[in-house]
Amino acid sequence: MKVRAAPDNPISLPHRMTSLRFRVVLLLAWLASAGWLVRYEAFPGWFNQVSSGYRQIFAGGEFVSDTWMQILYEGRPIGYSHTWVDRAPEDRAEAYVVRNLTHVQMKIMERVQKINMQTTVVLDADCRLQRFAFLMPSGTYSVGIEGRRVKGKSFKVNLKTPSGAREEHVDIPDDAVLYSPMTEIAVAGLRPGQQMRVRTLEPITLTASDVLFEGVRRE
Repeated sequence: MKVRAAPDNPISLPHRMTSLRFRVVLLLAWLASAGWLVRYEAFPGWFNQVSSGYRQIFAGGEFVSDTWMQILYEGRPIGYSHTWVDRAPEDRAEAYVVRNLTHVQMKIMERVQKINMQTTVVLDADCRLQRFAFLMPSGTYSVGIEGRRVKGKSFKVNLKTPSGAREEHVDIPDDAVLYSPMTEIAVAGLRPGQQMRVRTLEPITLTASDVLFEGVRRE
């Protein structure tokens, strides 16, 4: 798949991140999640050009999935992404649990960097985001984030880095999709030549961006 990101549309983040180490984390996470050509075996299906978030992705009702995605950089494989979805219809508060594991290895600034990211998203029966967790244990630049809906669109977010921990309150739009686990599910039905724009939530910076996905070919 070909991925192009439109200009960022910030949600809200009370304090700027000024630590040099944390800037490196942001750079690595952005490269790992949005900067590469992603190879995916598309299967027949259809999507609108603009996604309405998780509700559209799970519009079919019962949904259980286990998918793998190869990540390419300049035509060479550098890692993979594994996403699986569990359905618990008897629990309206946590009806969907989506987990993702992404592993990437590439050379940055003449050094080989290994990046591992783990993401968990929990949705209620109405496909509204209830809580999420993001972990990137990459040695010196490790980061952990946990968020939980408290009221309306407001989420309490706990952030842990080597430099310390803090708590933020962030408004997250209902049509935002946490980047790591769900975008590959959203674009799986794209046929060659089709496009879809998805509002994604970058888990580290907590900002929303409109990302344009284009189906290139089936493989």
